[in-house]
Amino acid sequence: MKKSILTITMLGFLLSECRPPQKETIISSEAEAKRISDSIAQAISEAMKVANAEALNEQSQMSYNYEGYIDKYKIKAQLVFGEATNAERSGALQIPVSGYYFYESKKIKIPLEGSSNGLGIIYLVAHTEGGEELFDGSYDDAAMTENFSGTWNKNGKELKFYLVERSKK
Repeated sequence: MKKSILTITMLGFLLSECRPPQKETIISSEAEAKRISDSIAQAISEAMKVANAEALNEQSQMSYNYEGYIDKYKIKAQLVFGEATNAERSGALQIPVSGYYFYESKKIKIPLEGSSNGLGIIYLVAHTEGGEELFDGSYDDAAMTENFSGTWNKNGKELKFYLVERSKK
């Protein structure tokens, strides 16, 4: 958003610099007038492309809040789903996922990263001092963001987890 404001500000500056000629300034040819007009049009077009790309990028990331359990331990989580891409060679869909979770009793955020395949499978990993925590799960709903469950694993210890969406941001 800051880049959009900067881009629009720069566009305003460019347009103010390209104001109509003063009485003493004469454009010597139609070619020069066309060149100036084309420069202004190109500056406007470039600024609009940048603003549109930034708006699409902001829209392509969705943040969801969850609550649930790892075994009997109550947890809350926030996950951000990024823009989907196709994996090299296989063409499989990959959706980057990042965020955090925390145990309700401790309230210490544990960073998460991973991916979803767009077909209902999600893999997340948390790098902690005690080793990696792996979440291997699947979605329980057609929207593939609302509820998911699976297996949490750390150092060979496996527990079931379940998360339910609380609200969207």
